[in-house]
Amino acid sequence: MRTDTILEVRKLTRHFVTRRSLLGRPLHVVRAVDGIDLAIRGGKTVALVGESGSGKSTLGRCVARLDRPDDGTVRFCGRDVYAARGTDLKLFRREVQTIFQDPFASLNPRRRVGDAIADGPLIHGLHAKKDIRDLVARLLMRVGLRPEQAARYPHEFSGGQRQRIAIARALAVSPSPIK
Repeated sequence: MRTDTILEVRKLTRHFVTRRSLLGRPLHVVRAVDGIDLAIRGGKTVALVGESGSGKSTLGRCVARLDRPDDGTVRFCGRDVYAARGTDLKLFRREVQTIFQDPFASLNPRRRVGDAIADGPLIHGLHAKKDIRDLVARLLMRVGLRPEQAARYPHEFSGGQRQRIAIARALAVSPSPIK
């Protein structure tokens, strides 16, 4: 593997059994991801495109360790994602963030958006509790929202605004400093 490769996926496979016989044997299998190979170098912006149902989200979920592949490997910064445990897993979860497609399902409707953004930095010990309000305000401004909107609930935002809140939540634990 090249040293400048940040993400390497080899022979990744994820199949879903959609129908079984009375004895439990698979009758129908959807091959969502079937032997994918890719390598992404640091400092690059890439896009994964394909028609609906082509496996883009499944691949993303496997890379982010939100779903387990049936076969293959995922390496992030040279480390096997699925071998990570304890502190290594916590660091991985901090470095790799997922922004889900559906902005209406990605935020807890019972929690204020400022609290949702603040969770990550508090859990990872990245900021003192006394500094969180300022961090949340800076993050909201960075994604084009106003700091006072932190006190609102998700239903008070449009779909596009909810996506920006999800981006702010991901940036909140980013290894890069927030300016």
